[in-house]
Amino acid sequence: MPHPKFVDSGFSRFDANQGLLGDCWFVAAVANLTLHEDLLFRVVPLEQGFEGDYCGIFYFHVNKLYKFGIRQNMFWQYGEWIDVCIDDRLPTIDGELVFMHSTQKAEFWPSLLEKAYAKLCGCYENLHFGTGAEAMEDLTGGIVEIFDLRMFGPTAGLQFSDGHENQEPGELILPNGLVQRHEFGITDVKTLKLSSYWYNVPREVELLRIRNPYGDEVEWKGAWSDGSSQWELVSENAKYELGLKFAADGEFWMSFEDVKLHFHSLMICHACNPDHTCRSSRNVQSCDELCKNWKLFTFHGAWVRGKSAGGCPEDLNSFVINPQYQFEISEDLNHGTEKPSNCIIALMQKYRRLESSSPTFRYYHIGFLVYKVDEPSLFDHVLKVDFFRNRRPVSKHFGFENTREVYQRLCLEKGRYVVVPCTIEKDLNCKFLLRIYANKLYAK
Repeated sequence: MPHPKFVDSGFSRFDANQGLLGDCWFVAAVANLTLHEDLLFRVVPLEQGFEGDYCGIFYFHVNKLYKFGIRQNMFWQYGEWIDVCIDDRLPTIDGELVFMHSTQKAEFWPSLLEKAYAKLCGCYENLHFGTGAEAMEDLTGGIVEIFDLRMFGPTAGLQFSDGHENQEPGELILPNGLVQRHEFGITDVKTLKLSSYWYNVPREVELLRIRNPYGDEVEWKGAWSDGSSQWELVSENAKYELGLKFAADGEFWMSFEDVKLHFHSLMICHACNPDHTCRSSRNVQSCDELCKNWKLFTFHGAWVRGKSAGGCPEDLNSFVINPQYQFEISEDLNHGTEKPSNCIIALMQKYRRLESSSPTFRYYHIGFLVYKVDEPSLFDHVLKVDFFRNRRPVSKHFGFENTREVYQRLCLEKGRYVVVPCTIEKDLNCKFLLRIYANKLYAK
């Protein structure tokens, strides 16, 4: 490449296009990250380029060392931001990039970002199969909620999954233009007022702009697709305000009603503001729209065979050796009232992508149970078998799942609670991260 550039004419969602690697889940998340520059620049700092003292390697971070040719990238991993240094050698076939690439052939930030993430995960091969939830959390430090579109009404979010969590290029392209077992990003949401009725189309319609990370002509072919007759009901002024264009770029519009019919799940990433730092030694952080005054507590733990890997509660004598974490919902959660409060608990297993390239055996089945602790004498103590035998959990995660993270949004009354993270099988060795979000809480 005679005149390579790190960034060519700014960042765009069209810069991130999937190659031969089965990482649509990562590419879609990167494309959406470009829509939020404050988050993007935490991961892709601008102080770098091929000019000046460039010598073939890059430093991918805001740091003077990029002059020495080393690029460094920052990713969120299990509660902290990790620097990843890479060189500039990228996989090619016949001189063409084979993995994630920009539509601008001289622009290389997407390919270098993917390489840095592959290094973090062990290798390019380990990026085969995944979920947008993993990618969005690793790029933002946020937390992802996943909604089954077959059960929920209208909503909006960052990313869709069409089918199972494991994706790979070459999966079946359906007659309607969608791709099975594939992830798409939502790049815009609009409500349009139409000039007239058209068959069963109402006066007002909710539309989502969706992008296929392939970045090519593989697009939705139904209502509101590129060039469809529904656009005749939209004024030229409204089209202009939408920035409407019809191109073979992987991006298309779709009504939310059709989205609920054709997509499996919706992933919403509540992105933590990266400029907010810990305000105490207990790692209390502020988050963005999750709730402006919510706090985050993080706990790092491990299941250790023969010591703290007790498995599920079917065997209480074994279950009690699992790690236990107590927290308290305060009385002033809701402006001095004692109304039940929303709380999100998320359990994430660590390093499994590094330890297994097989998507079938990569993650253990994990879950957690939450119990109310009423007796003050039990506060801050390890709870024994009798406690669990005589109580039902106030909530438990909906079964055990073999995903990197499981979560649950709870509605909790004022009081003390204990969370017990566990695997469905006992005697499994694995480290984990437990995160608890709430307006006002105290954790032990």
